[in-house]
Amino acid sequence: MYQKFLMYGRKGVLAVEELADRIFTPQYNPFYYLGAIAIFFLWLLVVSGIYLFIFYEIGAPYNSIKYITEEQWYLGGIMRSVHRYAADGMIIATILHLIQVYFTDRYRHWRWIAWVSGIFLLAFIWLTGIIGYWMVWDERGQIIADLTAAFLDFFPIFGELLSLSFSRNNLITNLFFFVALFLHIMVPVLLFIFLWIHLIRVSHPVINPPRLIGIPIVGILLALSLLKPATSQLPADVGKIISKVGMDWFYLFSYPVFNSMPIWTSWIILCVGALILTFIPWYVKSKRPLAAEIIKENSQGAPNVLKTVPMRLSI
Repeated sequence: MYQKFLMYGRKGVLAVEELADRIFTPQYNPFYYLGAIAIFFLWLLVVSGIYLFIFYEIGAPYNSIKYITEEQWYLGGIMRSVHRYAADGMIIATILHLIQVYFTDRYRHWRWIAWVSGIFLLAFIWLTGIIGYWMVWDERGQIIADLTAAFLDFFPIFGELLSLSFSRNNLITNLFFFVALFLHIMVPVLLFIFLWIHLIRVSHPVINPPRLIGIPIVGILLALSLLKPATSQLPADVGKIISKVGMDWFYLFSYPVFNSMPIWTSWIILCVGALILTFIPWYVKSKRPLAAEIIKENSQGAPNVLKTVPMRLSI
């Protein structure tokens, strides 16, 4: 059953790549550059993030983001929207890259380092995106921070319950936003470290996509930023019950799911899922390709014969 799943998945991936070959030509097929496209989105996030960092105020997070978005709409608003949509694009490209690598069987044997480091990269991307929503501190950031605190409170390792920190507005100090800003900067540093590990065992890795792919990506991001700019919701107020907020399904998809079940169940799903993804390279036994070996015949005058000898490998 599992082998059939892999077979049909591989056929599906190859069919999509073949269709993209006809549309974009093999030289500029974006499905051949998914990893490079994800890195390209990362560079866009770094550039736009540096601009937003210059104007971000820890003491007035909501108002500073509002100033960037509304008073600087000609540049700051575009930068914020590019930051938002590049983050979504990065996680989409990363997930598609993971699916492609999985179904084309390029994650086992010596490639396990790239696979495992890639899982960590996906986790860091997801984490830093969630922290970014805290920093806006609108109603969406408030409810995400509250649900995250309740999720972490399952393990009593922080002393007092973290959720109590969001029970009153006067308990939310500048320290919270300083920590959020620090994590939002440091997690990408870890991301770059694991990106180096991810590429170190890959022969001739493609880090940057061709210009004919990169330029349209920038154009699409700018078009989205102008047609549907990223905006904040109402300012956070922990004394008010929030009934409905907008949801980014690329980063916040897990919160409605985990909020609908007991916390211990959510932790089991998260941990088991992470372990399954991380250790996939060692689940299925497989054989490496046959190794070539030259065997000299005993008969005098017989030519050397090239034969293949199977290599046994337990995985």
